[in-house]
Amino acid sequence: MGYNTLIDKNLNLAFKLLKDQVVSGVLKKKSGTTFNFGTAELAHSSVQDKSVSVIVIDSEKKGKERAVNVKHVLLKKVDVENVSFYDSLTLPDGDWLLGKAVKNTGRILMFEINKEGADG
Repeated sequence: MGYNTLIDKNLNLAFKLLKDQVVSGVLKKKSGTTFNFGTAELAHSSVQDKSVSVIVIDSEKKGKERAVNVKHVLLKKVDVENVSFYDSLTLPDGDWLLGKAVKNTGRILMFEINKEGADG
């Protein structure tokens, strides 16, 4: 067994052991179309919404004028081809906008999600 296989198996085990800390979510693809300069036509993305398991690392409220809730979430890189294809994440507590990537180890991704409002 190679190291990559061992790491992947242990990462899957870690997600299983965290049980109720792991929540189901859906990454929503970016809306709209893009322009394909090769064909000079509008291109529609073939990326579909993606169900993922995430771990919410922390949560905080920011902002003095507007209440902005920020969370850091962790997910397995193998579950997502490219997180930049998506613009929001739906969790049990609502829809969150994807923020900046905090960490990408090649195996896990950690990024910010945020939304305005008093809840979250």
